[in-house]
Amino acid sequence: MRNNKKKRAAGVEVDAADEPQDEAPRKPRKRVNVELDAILAESLDAVLERLKIAGDADYVIFSDGSGADFSMGCGYASVVVDREAKSRTLLFGALNRGTVNIAEMLAVLQGLDYLVNLEATRRANKPGRRLLRTVHIITDSQYCQTTGESGRGRTAKRNVGIWSMFESYARQGLVLHWHHINRATCGLNVLCDAASKLARIRLRDYNIDRDLSAGDSSMTLDQVNPGD
Repeated sequence: MRNNKKKRAAGVEVDAADEPQDEAPRKPRKRVNVELDAILAESLDAVLERLKIAGDADYVIFSDGSGADFSMGCGYASVVVDREAKSRTLLFGALNRGTVNIAEMLAVLQGLDYLVNLEATRRANKPGRRLLRTVHIITDSQYCQTTGESGRGRTAKRNVGIWSMFESYARQGLVLHWHHINRATCGLNVLCDAASKLARIRLRDYNIDRDLSAGDSSMTLDQVNPGD
């Protein structure tokens, strides 16, 4: 119960109820990651200069993948930077089963496929457009950078079919340069990391069996064409 008795302070009578009350304890502020904020705010030109990417780059692909092994799903994402059009495009996807290395490769492959189709459209609209286009690929996957740049590690045992697709894009005029960076040292790769994880989680949480079995054309994996 408040004490409303008048008090005398500095020669002036005031009610105790009018006196300033103790403020409620403030909630602790959310910790600010200053280093991450600086990475996200870094200009694209500064990023390319820091990574020693030549100014003749026609396109830059930032990429990342999320996953582990074939016991679970994987997600991938890339940002394609079009230096000519001064634009950037986010591409992403997920597989219900796949390794993290497959995810890392698919992130780049989707970007390259996007560019091949983009270039085909531009050449159709502008006859005489030069065929060769320089593409710089920024990845935090040492496996992708080493295998993509040197070809080492392309064995018949793992991912050989996927790596052969990179060679087909090169034959279509894309000159590929691979760059390895450490995790969380470039803003667009941080964004790709977050997008690839979201894609993987969203697919993990989706129940396709439920949707396949719903409605008039109900289907389940074991009921369709039964028998081994």
